Amino acid sequence: AQALFKEAGDKKMQAAVLLSASTVQLVREEGGEALMAASDALALYQETGDKLGEGRAHLAAGAAQIVDDQYDTGAESAKAALDCFKEAGNRKMEIAALDLAAHAMLMKEKPQMAFEFGTQALSVAREIAYARGEAMALTTMVHTCLARGDAKKALLLAEQGLAKFR
Repeated sequence: AQALFKEAGDKKMQAAVLLSASTVQLVREEGGEALMAASDALALYQETGDKLGEGRAHLAAGAAQIVDDQYDTGAESAKAALDCFKEAGNRKMEIAALDLAAHAMLMKEKPQMAFEFGTQALSVAREIAYARGEAMALTTMVHTCLARGDAKKALLLAEQGLAKFR
């Protein structure tokens, strides 16, 4: 498929195929290969000026970096994705970027920073009334509270989530 889109000169579709390949490689826990595919997709999206695509490529790169234990770099990629999504005006994807940054910090054993990213994600989700994003942010925040030894706060957040989604 990649060759066909390259021959046709369709850079956005080439990038989409690369992002799909990156996702498959992530499932296989092949972080290096996933990162290369995401980086190639990013370059193509940048050439076409597609900010939403750029953001998705940054997200894929960040996930690949986290798989390879590059937590700081993964968080930086998540922040770059956040900037792209803000520029594209896609609030739902902002939540995904913030959640990825939170996971990077959680894996780096920096639960307070992870909690701050989770709080930002929750704020955006509530602002746009996006229940799935709110659930994702609350789940991340519960995990960060547990990681920092605050079981009481984790329980409170979990109860809020249950009350909301019953």
